[in-house]
Amino acid sequence: MMKTVHNKNKYMIKVETFPANNGDCFLVHTPDGVILIDCGYVNTYRDHLKPVLEKLHAEDKKILRFIITHIDEDHIQGALTFLSDNGDAKSPKVIRIDQIWHNSYRHLQVDKVEGKIQEDAMALLTSTIKEIEHKVEKQVSGRQGSSLAGLILKNNYNWNTDLERQLVQLTILVKLR
Repeated sequence: MMKTVHNKNKYMIKVETFPANNGDCFLVHTPDGVILIDCGYVNTYRDHLKPVLEKLHAEDKKILRFIITHIDEDHIQGALTFLSDNGDAKSPKVIRIDQIWHNSYRHLQVDKVEGKIQEDAMALLTSTIKEIEHKVEKQVSGRQGSSLAGLILKNNYNWNTDLERQLVQLTILVKLR
């Protein structure tokens, strides 16, 4: 499904959604380029998203930002398969990605001076734990999140570089080009 937001006959953004059952997978087309948000399940990526990404690549387009919102399997399974298929950032097999936004355990920094988790990180961790407690019936996999982090590092992707490689937790304005 595609929705275009118009402004005086010129589109501002076009949002493309992909079947992901109870998950999410969006491509946001902006005048500056494409933003990918989550990848749903493996079949979402393989059956729906991958052909679109390959077409964009053939048109010499790239993903400006790939945003993984959280590690529920309905958001991250397709991302694991995509990054595995795509391989090294310097010679991608599916499409070029300028930068990935994803919070992993490495972003929960310990304050070395005081020996405690930073206040913002602790609030985020507490919030995440509460969310998980309310989703007992859903499998939330920290292992999948760590696997994703491993693929990002192994394949040399730019990771949270808009935020100096720190935790994505702020409302920020980013120039995409």
